[in-house]
Amino acid sequence: MIVDPSDKNKFTDTIILGPDGQSNYELDLTGYSSGVYTTVITRANTQTSEIFSVGLLTGSGEIKVRSTKDAYQPGDSILILGDTSKNVLITLQLRDPNGEIVKTKETFTNKDGVFSVSSIRIPLDAQIGDWTIHAQSGPNFDDYEITVQGDIEEGLAVYVDGIEVLATGEFLSIKGYGASIKQNVVVTIFDDADNEIDEITARTTGVGIFEVLWKIPNDFASGTYLITVTDPIDEGETTFDYQ
Repeated sequence: MIVDPSDKNKFTDTIILGPDGQSNYELDLTGYSSGVYTTVITRANTQTSEIFSVGLLTGSGEIKVRSTKDAYQPGDSILILGDTSKNVLITLQLRDPNGEIVKTKETFTNKDGVFSVSSIRIPLDAQIGDWTIHAQSGPNFDDYEITVQGDIEEGLAVYVDGIEVLATGEFLSIKGYGASIKQNVVVTIFDDADNEIDEITARTTGVGIFEVLWKIPNDFASGTYLITVTDPIDEGETTFDYQ
């Protein structure tokens, strides 16, 4: 059975399955107007459905995209939700911290202008850091940032996400995860002679994530530096090279 965009029965037919329980069926789309249709297949007391579109275009107006969570681990599935104009094509991209496109998915909005995709998964070898969900239709787009973190069971972790150049100088982006939720963490920077350079306090989120921008001194020497982080019950560390 084919259900049209108005939720009315458009077409009904009977399919005979082969010995392997499968069958190919060609649907004639002549006379089908643009929109989102639903294929409903029923056998005995079992029913399944699949959505398909006919003649949809891009260029939808304002797009809003989001995810049900802000933090993920490698291998996790992402439930992506969004809204824009009704019955338009949407291209979704998952981009890594370097801006590289890791996955692409084509979808479309329903008659209410809503779209939902759950088939995109964080790669198992995903780079730790801030990833971007990019939704676009024609010239219109929206971005939503998520964090990919390591295994929380490993405990408190800290990493350097890069150097940001602002009008007031260079800033080191320090981020971490696995900390006690909604607590202060102390981030300390040491040089290669174990001398303390600076100490910063950051506040963790409700999922144990924290981030801080540390202003790099103008006379900061090249070398390898140690960053430690402590919360009320755990500690972690990492190193970074400055050239």
